[in-house]
Amino acid sequence: MSQTLSQFFQQALQGVYQSSNLSTADDKTQSLVKKSLSSLNTIVSHVESLSLFSENEELRDLSTGNLRFLLLDYARGEMEGRVRTGDMTERTARLNTSKERYEKFLSVLKAYKVTSGEGAVPLAESSSARLRQDPAKRREAKIAQFKREKEMRLKLDNLKSALAPDASLEDFYSPLFPSRKASDEAGEDEEDDEESPLRSYMIALLQFLATQAASQIGSIDMELDLLSRAPPEPPRDSQADARAREREEASRGDASWRLDNVQPGGPDGRGSLMDSSGRPLRPFVILPSTQAAERQRLQAEVFRAGHRLPTMTIDQYLEEEAARGNIISGGGAASYEAPTSKETLQLATEQDGTLAAEEAQEKQRQESEEWARFTEEVRKGSGNTMNRG
Repeated sequence: MSQTLSQFFQQALQGVYQSSNLSTADDKTQSLVKKSLSSLNTIVSHVESLSLFSENEELRDLSTGNLRFLLLDYARGEMEGRVRTGDMTERTARLNTSKERYEKFLSVLKAYKVTSGEGAVPLAESSSARLRQDPAKRREAKIAQFKREKEMRLKLDNLKSALAPDASLEDFYSPLFPSRKASDEAGEDEEDDEESPLRSYMIALLQFLATQAASQIGSIDMELDLLSRAPPEPPRDSQADARAREREEASRGDASWRLDNVQPGGPDGRGSLMDSSGRPLRPFVILPSTQAAERQRLQAEVFRAGHRLPTMTIDQYLEEEAARGNIISGGGAASYEAPTSKETLQLATEQDGTLAAEEAQEKQRQESEEWARFTEEVRKGSGNTMNRG
């Protein structure tokens, strides 16, 4: 293998992340899933041959580089569940394998006491068998798990922003493999320090994935229960299907025994339209004999007596409406800036020495007298008869 084990594992986890955002019904997704699953199985065999983990070790004895390989069983369980299956038997086998991977992942974390502190999810709570009969307790468990996952995701995002700020929100695997330059600057001793950001992120990720694995085990149990209650699938090549095929083949060879048998022939190959005496044997429609007749028929259906054709153009219609006074002209900014009738009269009176000015002054005087006479004759407020008791 030309790549190192860490580089090979990083490539496999990238395939896991990419396939999680794709549809399992796509052939390309299935190719990526099977390739990633094969790579993960190869890495597991190498890890077992190197004896990276031991039952006598504790969490602090594991190096930060080896700590990331605890994710192998979780990634294998996720990929097993995303493999497309053809029938219920194959689906059941895949689900059982995926459940075994998740349970092994949780048992390893429990052995290293990764989930013994805050955020611990016991394996017994992950199964839905105990909570299936009590909907209230199942609802409380889901709410508690949702709150726990929300807090752990927030913690992961804060740690990830310091390690890989360019990684997407759902990509939890990129920060596990820092660049060579960052590793050289941090140093091996600093990475193995229990307070290092990379080690803290790995432990937080393992605790978060433990909650995800427990939830997946519960979902798998429910799906397995549904599959066990489903009716058995009919065999693909049963005796009934064989007999049906034999009858179909026999009917193709000799159809004289059928009561509704139609002898070949006629204009459409489905038999004659009439018998020798002129009696119709089956329904038929008489169509025009030539294309010219068909064009004449279609042309006759256009512009019949019920159609209303235009009698004038649009311009003629607008001119007619304008003549009737149905089109309002003016308005806008020009009309707003134009002087009013009183302003025009006042401007005309300012032209001294002209006849138009004298006429404007006389008109203005008459309007003033009429207004003064009106105000004297009509008491103020006498015209308002509304809202009176």
